[in-house]
Parts: sequence; structure tokens; C-alpha cells
Amino acid sequence: MSQSSLLAACIKYERAIELQPDNARLYFQLAACEWRLGRVHAGEHFQKAVGLDPKFAVANAALASWYLENGLVEPADQASRRAMEISPEDGSVMQSRAAVLEAMGELNAAWDLVLRLVNRGFVPMPLVRLYGRMARYQHHEQKALDLIEKQLKNSKLSVPDQALLHFAAADLLDSLGKYDEAFAHAWTANQLARTPYDPKSHAAVIDLRRAGLPKDAEVTIFSVADVPQQAYTVPHGAILAGSSIYCSEELEQEISTTHQLQDAQSNADQAAKRLHDDFPGWQIKTEAWIDSAGSAIVRKAYGWHPDLIVVGSHGRSGIGRLVLGSVSQHVLNHVDCSVRISRHHLHSQERAIRLLIGVDGSNGAKATVQAVAARNWPAGTEVRVVGVLDSRIPVAAATCLEGAIPAAVEEEARIRMSKAVHEAAAGLTKSGLIVTDSVLVGRPANALLEEAEKWDADCVFVGARGLNGFERMLLGSVSTAVASRAHCSVEVVRPKPK
Repeated sequence: MSQSSLLAACIKYERAIELQPDNARLYFQLAACEWRLGRVHAGEHFQKAVGLDPKFAVANAALASWYLENGLVEPADQASRRAMEISPEDGSVMQSRAAVLEAMGELNAAWDLVLRLVNRGFVPMPLVRLYGRMARYQHHEQKALDLIEKQLKNSKLSVPDQALLHFAAADLLDSLGKYDEAFAHAWTANQLARTPYDPKSHAAVIDLRRAGLPKDAEVTIFSVADVPQQAYTVPHGAILAGSSIYCSEELEQEISTTHQLQDAQSNADQAAKRLHDDFPGWQIKTEAWIDSAGSAIVRKAYGWHPDLIVVGSHGRSGIGRLVLGSVSQHVLNHVDCSVRISRHHLHSQERAIRLLIGVDGSNGAKATVQAVAARNWPAGTEVRVVGVLDSRIPVAAATCLEGAIPAAVEEEARIRMSKAVHEAAAGLTKSGLIVTDSVLVGRPANALLEEAEKWDADCVFVGARGLNGFERMLLGSVSTAVASRAHCSVEVVRPKPK
């Protein structure tokens, strides 16, 4: 259904509700249309439908899915439980419950429901995506790929759904090491949808619960309606304030852009409410802009001078991000403060936090260690300090520096790295953290990424700048590589200007 058709349907259901204000089905249908349009009011109308008819199983399931998409895991759990109690064999109810269980880290229970539905032949798009997402952890990659290929042959599949399936196939193929095929699917997906829908877009807010942040802080929730410039119907960079908004005379564009900006403000307000629940001592304000997301965030950063910017990530595989580009990467490369890139992570929120810190003896690495040590981490937080001896440096040094001896250069580098790692570990231990350390050999970015995934880290901390001069030229931008390819959240630390 086109956007204009959905808008027309919303108007129809709103008028019908005026005549039948107690009709739960009408509220459900209105919410379903609003959800497809990306309007945050969908949640309120799903709640209204459930309030009018508590035994409306599908409405409870839809409300659970809406809660989950907005990072509200506990209400999603409650709503999906109610739906299962009412109609435990309904496919859409089981699908909603499986997605909630996945988010809660109860992967075996989620997988059991997914397999039951797949074996039953119940394979709507959300379930196919869920199956594809979980298949890599259950050694079902090929079966998931077969199902995705079958779905892609459906001539009635919408363009956005085609794009999502191609992204899912790219992720699975990437995990199997079939990089050429993965690239082909990611490229096709990129052509179909330049801005893919991602239900984990609220990971930036959820992730802050495990970021060790202070109990008191001044916070701005900054939400951007990212609209192509030719579609603007309000002044470039305009800010929504209360109910006042300036629009053009063209009604269809006005409706579309107005709703996007209003939804951006509503998203910011909802994020603020969630953050206030988690951090009652924070002073939180919200802003909504219409602009290019990356450019708007950078401009806001230069005007406000924050200590930390937190942005979400689409969570695609490395090959997908290579094709797509990323708002988070743009922000990382154009601001002068620390940046945290938050990613959805499949494990229970009750598990001890695991942090991996990359060090190299540079001032940037020392600032990173100091930043982690200064945070408010819960008891039991585990830290792994990792130094990586770049296997390319001794060879290049022997070639380029007259009289250099590779063995001597390597030994000196090893001693220096070991000292940096042990000093960092000692400082973090004094802060009450459970610390282990290691010195690895390889390419720094690859070694850190492999160690983070093997250890199942929640977040990788790296400095924005490592060693300078000749060695910096050889290392390349380790922080950028880690930020773009890590499976978990990444915080790139920049020291505060003195």
C-alpha cells in the first residue's frame, strides 16, 4: 500500500472512530496504518484497542511488537505473554512472542517458536527476517537462505521488503564467508532502498543502561527527520516548537513532511521518557530538526560542545555498511568529542557488562583508559585490556629506517606494549573492575574485532588517535575500522580540550 493510500486509510479510520469510539477493531486498524507510516501515535492506538478489548489477542501481539521496536522490553514481554495466554497457537501471536524472547536473551525459547512456525509454513516477512537473524547462531544459515530466496521469487513482494530480504541474505552469506555473494545481495538491497528500515534504531537509548554513565548529566535528545532536500516543505534546518510549523502550499508533501517532523519530535519525547526512567537525575531536553541526519548532528555538536555523542547503528554486516554508508560514521569523522555507536546485542541485560579496551601506549589510549575508569560501573563489570603488536611495523621499519634490525625493533615494541597494557590494567583494577589483559600480534583493527567477538564484549573502547608519524601511517585509522565493523557497541574516546 502506498503512503498516500495509508494516509487516506488513517483518515477513514479516524472518522469511523468518531462514530464508533468503543470499537477496538477500528483503533487496531488505525494503529496498523499509522505504524506502517512510522507514526509514534500507533502505540497509543494499539493500547486503546487492548484497553477496549483485553482479549483481543492480535492487538496484544501488535502492541508487544510496537513496544519492542521502541526499546520497551518489559511492556513488550507483558503484552506478548497476554497474547499467548489468549491465543497460544495463533501465528502472529507466536511470532511476536518469539521476537520479544530474542530481545530478552531467551534464545532457545525464541528459536523453538520460530522453528514451529517455519515448519508449519507460516512465513510472513517479519518471521523470515527473525529466522534469518537467528539462523547464524543455530547453524541454520543455508535453510534460512533457501527460505529467503523462495520469498524473493514472490512477484507481489514490496520493494522495501525485497531490500530487507537482500540485507538478511547478505548478513547470512557474510557469516558463511561467501563475501562475493554477500556483496551482491547488499548492493541489490542498496539499490532498492537507500535508507533501510531497522527495528533496532532505538539501540542508542537502550545501550546507555550498560554504558556506566553518571547519575547526573545534562542531556539533549536530538531527533532528525532525514528527508531528501528536494522533498523539504519547511525551511532548511527548521525546528518544531510546540504546534507551530511552517509548510508549503502543496498538501500531499505538507502532510508527509509535517508528519515526519512531528514524529521526530515524538520520538525524541519518548526517548526522553525512557531515559528519565533509567536516569532520574538527568536534566533532559529534546529537539527535532528536519535535515540530513549526519550534518544536523555535526552542526549541533559544534554549537553545543557535548562530552559524548551517542548514535545508533543499522547493525548491518561489514559488507552492508560498506555499501550503505552510515550516519554514525559521518558523525564519528566530523566531531571533536567522544562518540558512542550503539548496536543491538543478543544477550540478557542481566549478564555482567564486558568491556574491551584497545591500548597502544599513546596519549589517546591513556585517555580512553582514564575515561573507562571514571565511569560508574556496576559490581562485577569485566574489562579486557588488549594491546596489539602490528605485524607490519617491524618489516617496514627495517626497510625504511637505516640500520634498523627487525628482531630488535619487534622486541622493543613488545616491551613497550606490555608495559602499556599492564599499566592500564593496574589502573582499572584500582577502580574496582575485574580486569584481564593480553598482548596480541596482528593487524590492530582485525585483532581487536576478533577478540571482541570471541569474548562477546558489550562495548569496545578505543582512542580516536593512536601513535603518530610513521607508525600512525602504517596503522591506519584503527578506531574507524573497529567502529564500522564491530558486532557490539563501540566508543571512540577523544580527550577533552584543555
